Amino acid sequence: MSQRAKFKYMLIFFSLLIWAIIFYKINTVISKKNKPNNYEKIYNTPSIRNIIDTIKLSLNYPDPFLVATVTPEYKSVKKAIVFQKTSQAKNLKTEWPRIECLSIIINRSKNNYIVNVKIDNNHITFYEKSDIYNGVSLKEVYQDSILISFNNETKSIKIK
Repeated sequence: MSQRAKFKYMLIFFSLLIWAIIFYKINTVISKKNKPNNYEKIYNTPSIRNIIDTIKLSLNYPDPFLVATVTPEYKSVKKAIVFQKTSQAKNLKTEWPRIECLSIIINRSKNNYIVNVKIDNNHITFYEKSDIYNGVSLKEVYQDSILISFNNETKSIKIK
């Protein structure tokens, strides 16, 4: 037999196999629609429907779910404490410069890094944690963010 004849018979065999699988799938779907569901027969029997599913427990401790039905006793408040806003609270809030973290380059073999930051539209590069630019200092470097300190306040900034 030649190569072409073998190839032709193999193609015919595989095409018949594929069509047999398709007809089998269609037949199983059609036959499932016509058959009644076995679960309906089992669960609709009267012996299973009449079973009581609650059990009364004898507990050695108070039931935690019945606590909600007991009304708690409230004590009256004698004195109300009123906090007033002062002008000092407004002065304590520091105004941060506009900071964006552009990139972080970490060299794991030498344990050093380069952090490119944009502070008020000025591109700044931090090489160490002790570097300071206009009161903004670098505290920690993570893979996706940095921790920056300004006027004794810290802020986490993610990479853009």
